Amino acid sequence: MFVQSFAPLRHIFGFPVLEMDWNGALAFFEGHLATSRQRLAVSFFDEGAALRQLVDPAYRNSLSHRILLPAAGAPLRAWECLTRKGSAPTHFRADQFVPAFLTFLAEGRRVALVGDEASGIGRLREELSIHAPWHEIVAIAASEIAEYRNDVFDVILVQASNPAEEQRIETQLSSLHTGLIMMTGTKLAGFVAERPAFRVSAATAPLETSAAA
Repeated sequence: MFVQSFAPLRHIFGFPVLEMDWNGALAFFEGHLATSRQRLAVSFFDEGAALRQLVDPAYRNSLSHRILLPAAGAPLRAWECLTRKGSAPTHFRADQFVPAFLTFLAEGRRVALVGDEASGIGRLREELSIHAPWHEIVAIAASEIAEYRNDVFDVILVQASNPAEEQRIETQLSSLHTGLIMMTGTKLAGFVAERPAFRVSAATAPLETSAAA
C-alpha cells in the first residue's frame, strides 16, 4: 500500500493503520482530494473486520488494498492504553468521522452515497444534506451504479449491510470516476439515529472532543 511510504502507521491485528489524530486524518484526506488523481479506498478497521479477515481470504485481500482507519471498540482501546507507550491512540467511528469530514471540506464537493436496498441510503442522504448543505449528495442504489458510469464524484460513501455486499459494490465502482471511497459498513446508521443536536455539536465542538467513542 503506497500510503506506507509517507504516512505514520501502527499495527492492529497485524494490519497497518493510520497513526494520526483527528486533525491530521481530516487534513490528509482533504489534501488527497486537492492534489492527487489517484483513487483511495478507506475502511474503518475494528474488531469485526479483524475477525472477518481471519476466515475470509477475499476480504483480507480487499483490506490490504485500502487505507485503514482504526475504529476499535472500548476493550481494544483499553488494551492499547495499557500496552502502548505515550499518549492514548486515536480511533475513528464512521458515524462521527464521515460527517466531520464533510464539515471539514469547506469547498462544495460532489458526493455519492452508494448502498444496497437495505441500507436506508435515501434517509441518510437527507440527513447528510442537512448536516453539510454545501455539498451535492447523490443516493445511488447498488443496482443502479452502471447508470452513473460517466459521472464524476469527489467522494463515494459505501453503506453496505455485510462485507460480501461491500466487496460486490467496490467491484462495480470501478466504472465510476472518483478520488476517494470510504467503506462505512452500516455504521452511518448511527448518525441517522442521532437527534439533530448531534449535528450541531459535531460541527462546532473541538475535533478531539467529537472523536470520543
